[in-house]
Amino acid sequence: MLLKGGHFDEARATDVLVTRHHVEEFTVPVVDSRSTHGTGCTLSAAIATFLALGQPLPESIRRAKWYVAQAMHGAPTWGGEQGPTDHFFFLRRDDAGRWPEVLRTPRASQNQESPP
Repeated sequence: MLLKGGHFDEARATDVLVTRHHVEEFTVPVVDSRSTHGTGCTLSAAIATFLALGQPLPESIRRAKWYVAQAMHGAPTWGGEQGPTDHFFFLRRDDAGRWPEVLRTPRASQNQESPP
């Protein structure tokens, strides 16, 4: 079970994975953005995608959290109080052509500025 955080601490967002065998925390800096609508659904879809690409569960969570943070950073500021994330942020990057391969590589980064 993944307990999603990010609503309590103003400086960091910590999710907690609880399995039969262990407990693991995943922490990233909080993104200063109003584009938070759908972050939970985006996170679960991203985790499922990385699992389908063959990543282990903890790695899938790390990459998914990075993806959600980038989707919040790149989101347009439309909408009312709470806008949507930008699921296609990577298409507007200079390195958009390399993203399919980047997402399949086994190495992940917790650096929010670089792809996983």
